[in-house]
Amino acid sequence: MQVKEVMTKDVATVDATATVEEAARMMADFNLGFLPVIHEQVTAGVITDRDLVVRVLAEKKDPQKTTVAQVMSPARQSPQDDSLDSGTGIATVAETCELAEAAALMDARGVRRAAVHDANYRITGIVSRADLPGAETAAHSI
Repeated sequence: MQVKEVMTKDVATVDATATVEEAARMMADFNLGFLPVIHEQVTAGVITDRDLVVRVLAEKKDPQKTTVAQVMSPARQSPQDDSLDSGTGIATVAETCELAEAAALMDARGVRRAAVHDANYRITGIVSRADLPGAETAAHSI
């Protein structure tokens, strides 16, 4: 079974040029702690509630003037590895990735959720570790 069969398809995203205040409002309105960041229709990274605290509030940045791009965790996708990014930032999983492989990759990265992308790295959904095989085991090991 592939990731696209279990992913959440209705995904709230924020543009990289949006202000941090706009992102925070979206997160509050939708009760989210995680928003994928889009730049030119491609997954550029993620902004989390922790990013807002550590990179905005703690550094006393103006949320009305600071853009999401300035504080987000970047995605790094490699054409050679379309199943998970190879660097820091948002984990991305190809929608055609098998569930067990996605679970192993997410466990290796220590992430609970990942953006799902198509062949052009356009976000098509979100997959949670709880959606994948072995979620009970992974939850106990954290």
